[in-house]
Amino acid sequence: MTDPRPDRAAVEAVEPTAAYYLPAEDSPRRLRLAVAAAAAVHAALLIAPLPDIGAEPAEPDEKVYLVVPVQRFKPPEPPPEEPREERRHLVPVPDPDPTDPEPLRPAEPLEPVFELPPLDTVIDFPAAPPEPEPDGPLPIGGPVVAPVRVEGPVPVYPEIARRARIECTVLLESVIDKAGRVTEIEVDKPCPFGLSEAAVTAVERWRYAPATLKGLPVAVYMTVQVGFTLN
Repeated sequence: MTDPRPDRAAVEAVEPTAAYYLPAEDSPRRLRLAVAAAAAVHAALLIAPLPDIGAEPAEPDEKVYLVVPVQRFKPPEPPPEEPREERRHLVPVPDPDPTDPEPLRPAEPLEPVFELPPLDTVIDFPAAPPEPEPDGPLPIGGPVVAPVRVEGPVPVYPEIARRARIECTVLLESVIDKAGRVTEIEVDKPCPFGLSEAAVTAVERWRYAPATLKGLPVAVYMTVQVGFTLN
């Protein structure tokens, strides 16, 4: 059998390199270590039980779920709008031209028109309050009806005036109350020789149908004429 180891003389004749240079004294020892390591690896593979390739994998008793929290995207809020400043431009107004027509003015708003209720609506108007009674005597005229004399004596003609043949008409301003009595007498146009006194004495005893206003008796002012004439 040929010795596989190279000749020492040939090895020494070749320039040694880092690739294949091995010292002669370490080669048998390293070879023995390599063989022992290979034998140990094969023995371990033979002893270790091999997995059953055809058997189905056993299912786990409990299921494990992996929960991954997902953070929702929240869009950012828009910034608040800043108030816009209104810009006003001042425009100079020219002086009015006297030849220009007068500008039209807007019509004034009309007042609201009163809406009439439906025809079947019954409206109850409150009764008018009674008119207050007149305070004091009223002048005769218009709605005031003058009083009418119903009784009274005839004035007595004074003898002195008869002998003097005096004829005259006395005017008396009097007040006729609601009962038709003469309450006040004032001589407006007197006459001489006792004619005025005779007229006042007679008129104080006269009675009248009272004056009326809308059917109600009222006191009035009245001018009474008393005439004295000779037959």
